[in-house]
Amino acid sequence: MSGNKIHIGYPKTATTYLQQIIFPQLKNHTYINHAKFRGSGLNDLIWKADRSVNYEKLKKNYNKNNYFISFENLVGPYFQGSIMIDEIPYRLKKIFGDETRILISIRRQDELLKSLWIQYVHQGGTINFKNFITNPISGNNRIDLNAYNYLETYNRYVKVFGKENVKVLPYEFLNYEREKFIKILKDYFQTEDFNFNNRDIRNRSMSGYQIKLLRFFNRFLMSRVSEKYLIPPRIIHQNDLRHKWQKSNFLRVGNTFEAEDLKLSNSILKMYMHSNKELDTIVKLGLSKFEYY
Repeated sequence: MSGNKIHIGYPKTATTYLQQIIFPQLKNHTYINHAKFRGSGLNDLIWKADRSVNYEKLKKNYNKNNYFISFENLVGPYFQGSIMIDEIPYRLKKIFGDETRILISIRRQDELLKSLWIQYVHQGGTINFKNFITNPISGNNRIDLNAYNYLETYNRYVKVFGKENVKVLPYEFLNYEREKFIKILKDYFQTEDFNFNNRDIRNRSMSGYQIKLLRFFNRFLMSRVSEKYLIPPRIIHQNDLRHKWQKSNFLRVGNTFEAEDLKLSNSILKMYMHSNKELDTIVKLGLSKFEYY
């Protein structure tokens, strides 16, 4: 089937693996990766007021009918409160049309948010998991929990593009039911085949005391999310330190999350159980086996 296709990938749903290993295998679609997305003006859909988006230029640049786009921030910049998450579907429709096929990748919310906090620390964050989740909705480094109501996101895209054009891809299938994961992708693209043998590219997370120590060092180092720092990158570069620890087993012991953090993450999951169950009655993916509800 021809037609434009867009992957609305929630963060921490194997998007790096898909974007670097799987999607480049596409033969019958023009794959718009991160660099092309940012360089083509499509990034304006996420960050600019509607009046500032040059829709005519974008429609002219994307006038074919076989584009495939994958970009996490289409669910809204998640470290900035997922602004624009509800507006993005309408903006995409203006450029690519209402028959665009949408693929929404999801992950059980408590596990996703824990993984997202670890990424935040990787990038230089200093606040603990509780404060990361419950920060007031102002400034940077905040999470809007409503953005992770997958039923709301699904319904929004169905309203714009139609139920027949919106598919859901659970992250858990990749690890535990690989054949189902592959089938969803093949059914979605319909004219593509994929080799899933190579899983070398994965973001190895830090864990245990590594995370605790990095959070401490982040207070003094310049990074993507730091507001204050004492040690300039020419002396110690935060990225270099983090990459070295990620590749090693240095201090990879102990618990990454405290009991209070786990209690909070469990309470967060309970917030979504009803909507997760309702979504599953629609998409029929058996999410209960992964304890979405």
